[in-house]
Amino acid sequence: VFEGVVTSAGGGGFSSVRSSMVDVDCVGSQGLRVTCAGDGRVYKLQITADQLVPGVKYQAEFEAVAGEWLNIELKWDEFAPSARGQRVVGAPPLTGLGVTSLGLLTSKLTSAGGSNAKFENGAFRLAVASICSF
Repeated sequence: VFEGVVTSAGGGGFSSVRSSMVDVDCVGSQGLRVTCAGDGRVYKLQITADQLVPGVKYQAEFEAVAGEWLNIELKWDEFAPSARGQRVVGAPPLTGLGVTSLGLLTSKLTSAGGSNAKFENGAFRLAVASICSF
């Protein structure tokens, strides 16, 4: 369960959690499937693939419908390269090769760096049963 309280006060506006370092090769798959139940917020699945581009995170957004378990499939081409909330132009596409960590975020910014119209200050909760390749 990824839960807490998020606020945009004082320059904030995001909360995140990340796995420890892993070495996962998902080449040959179409992307990642997140089985989750949420609260109606928009979340991001974030992938680090440091061997591909050090310091760049790849993010894909999804809406977690309140109180409903969903299988959300995020294809590799849906993951946008970003660094500190801003889109990284010219980064190679994500292919599933060399995944070094996975993370979840809720943020006032979209993966493209724009404003998330569904962002709200306050409590959030995302229950995750699994994250796997498909």
